[in-house]
Amino acid sequence: MYHLKKLIIMNRETVSGIVKDIICEQMGCDLDEVLDHTALAGDLGADSLDLVEIYYKLEARFDINIDIEESLETITVYKIIDAVVSKL
Repeated sequence: MYHLKKLIIMNRETVSGIVKDIICEQMGCDLDEVLDHTALAGDLGADSLDLVEIYYKLEARFDINIDIEESLETITVYKIIDAVVSKL
């Protein structure tokens, strides 16, 4: 059975906005600090618990499962957006 959320097609811009809002909420930063090339650890000071919380919120919001395959030091906002888009 399909989830109703899956039937709504979101474009990359919409997904990007939602991802950035969740990152801002978790990291306590302003939206203008979260660009596609922003590194979670290097630029925003995220630790592994922050990353798990961000992924948890994204999984709940989009009804998807995201695998954490990269080290925290290499994860950028763009890579997170790609991970979400690839699961929709």
